Amino acid sequence: MKSFFIGNMEIKIPIIQGGMGVGISLSGLASAVADAGGIGVISCAGLGLFYPKVKGGYAEKCIVGLKEEIRKCREKTKGVIGVNIMVVLSNYADMARTAIKEKIDVIFAGAGLPLDLPSYLNPDSKTKLVPIVSSSRAAKVICDKWNNNYGYLPDAIVVEGPKAGGHLGFKREQLTDDNYALEALIPEVVSVTSGYKAQKDIPVIAAGGISTGNDISRFIALGASAVQMGSIFVTTEECDASRTFKEVYINSKPEDIQIIESPVGMPGRAINGEFIRNVEKGMEKPKSCPFNCIKTCDYTKSPYCIIKALYNAARGNMKKGYAFAGTNAFLAKKIGNVKDIIDNLKNSSLYEGLNPLFSKAFEYLKTLDFSNLEVGKTILVENKLTVAVSDSSLKKCEDAKPEAHNKFIDIQIPVSKAEGFGWKFRGDVQEPAGEFDEVKDVQFFKDKATICFDLNPGDFVIFFPEDVHAPCIGEGIVRKIVVKVAVKD
Repeated sequence: MKSFFIGNMEIKIPIIQGGMGVGISLSGLASAVADAGGIGVISCAGLGLFYPKVKGGYAEKCIVGLKEEIRKCREKTKGVIGVNIMVVLSNYADMARTAIKEKIDVIFAGAGLPLDLPSYLNPDSKTKLVPIVSSSRAAKVICDKWNNNYGYLPDAIVVEGPKAGGHLGFKREQLTDDNYALEALIPEVVSVTSGYKAQKDIPVIAAGGISTGNDISRFIALGASAVQMGSIFVTTEECDASRTFKEVYINSKPEDIQIIESPVGMPGRAINGEFIRNVEKGMEKPKSCPFNCIKTCDYTKSPYCIIKALYNAARGNMKKGYAFAGTNAFLAKKIGNVKDIIDNLKNSSLYEGLNPLFSKAFEYLKTLDFSNLEVGKTILVENKLTVAVSDSSLKKCEDAKPEAHNKFIDIQIPVSKAEGFGWKFRGDVQEPAGEFDEVKDVQFFKDKATICFDLNPGDFVIFFPEDVHAPCIGEGIVRKIVVKVAVKD
């Protein structure tokens, strides 16, 4: 992965961790992502709830909370730190002024058009300003307004597509319309920013439903300079949410992730649960509004109090809250750590020099949308390089057949769910099961695997002829990719 610049600030890894409130991305997660080379982002939403002992009302608690979270980040990392501020927050101006005063590196502002954001800068401010938009029209409006009113252009623009988690800048019918897909939006916004190139380079950052290194490469090929990812970092040790919250992601299925109506006045994507079902029954209507956190919220008409619901969920009380999540959140199957996630996302290029055909294979894989793969076979180089997508039945470890190949190398990628594998060095096997099949290029064995491991969706493993491997271990059915690469080009 190539680094990119926001103004004069180099970002070593082109990954921005999405701001997730209430209390999901605070100093713990943000500092870990920044330390790994990306941009870590603190969410400003509901910060006051996490600082109940601070004197004053909710607004004052939020200001102190933001200062504290930035301070904690600075103690843990020298990396690039940002804050995410929703324009619909009633304390939007307070959060912007505080972040700039605290010399935050970047402000990301969305959930509304931040038309006045440059007005909070001081003459000596070094904070970069990055609006979040869902259309090229919004990008153009912001660029023109900022340029005309403040002589300032965005330092970057995040384009959030309809597969994102949380609040969405789309109508319900647009969420499944290809004309509003992120793949369509990125080139349109790049076209807008290129119109200002004589004044400023404005990198475009793709966001929404991005969960693999393949996704990153695909959107960079469409013109993005970087990506924003949120859900993938929720199931990490460093994420500031409770373990119960993280387990909601791990236990979710594709059908659990649905579109809900938010008191903010926008549709949102969340994981279904008891609280959402109770909202639908009219059982969670608020009796008062103690925080006045959202400009557009009228508690007398609201089906529930969103800040309480999100705070409760972050603290692990899922009966009184719910989890916002991106469309691919169900792919998470374990709690890991930020460093490993970023290493997995960036390292496919390290393997391309091992075989002359690997580069061609990985370039093709980067063009695929892993969330919308169809079963089938693609021949990239006749008799030398093929890519097959299949639905494979998973089995118990003891029932998996160890195998090896002579003429081809396997690159295996589980897509729909995690897949287990067994492995043993071919020089150590003792019991072949039958003769080598020249036509299918496979030799089976009776030996047991030396080691077993699980591969998460979107990750890959490479098996060379010396690697005896037992794939398809687990329960259910996995949609997976198997790339066959000839040993001799």
